[in-house]
Amino acid sequence: MTSPSFNPYAALGVPKDASTADVRRAYRKRSKSVHPDVGGSSAAFQAVNRALLVLSDPEARAHYDKTGEVKDKAPDNADQVAWGVIAGMLAAILQEDADPMRVDVVAAMARHLDKEITTGQTHLRKHQESLARAKKMQSRFRRKKKAKRGANMLESICGYQQGELKRKIEGVEAKLAPLKRAKTLLTDYEFEPDKVGNMMMVQCGFTTTATGGWR
Repeated sequence: MTSPSFNPYAALGVPKDASTADVRRAYRKRSKSVHPDVGGSSAAFQAVNRALLVLSDPEARAHYDKTGEVKDKAPDNADQVAWGVIAGMLAAILQEDADPMRVDVVAAMARHLDKEITTGQTHLRKHQESLARAKKMQSRFRRKKKAKRGANMLESICGYQQGELKRKIEGVEAKLAPLKRAKTLLTDYEFEPDKVGNMMMVQCGFTTTATGGWR
């Protein structure tokens, strides 16, 4: 697949003779300003990450310089969202004060995904349990015989709450899907960190979540 309208140099704001180090520095700076967590857009963030992939790959860069086209394999929608999650985690690692070269980056991202998935599944179970209770509860609301005629408002409210819980469940499931896919994609990769004596540091913190928060 080719993309004649995409300019990786413009996306990162670097000249065509920029070195690989210049490209990476520009990426770190640009990714901070366009990240969705700081008010940027997902489209702009994906463009910056795509530009990094092109310009840090000698073959892809040479092809673009020669033809003006980016030749790449477009992932399906599910993979594209999952790679966006991974790109966000990598951007967070690059912004850490600690030297990322001393971190097993792939393992750190996998651990973070495990934590996020566990949190999401906990929220999902709570919503599902609440929905089951609401369904059982709804039929037990009755108006007293002496009450004036009218709608069973408590029954209606309980039905409304079920709709709200269903939407929450759908939202959590939608957030979990790309996290699980991202975890699967990472199994094809490994990272070789710098060794410090006989110890290899593998801890890495994240200042942002991969989901934007759970509800």
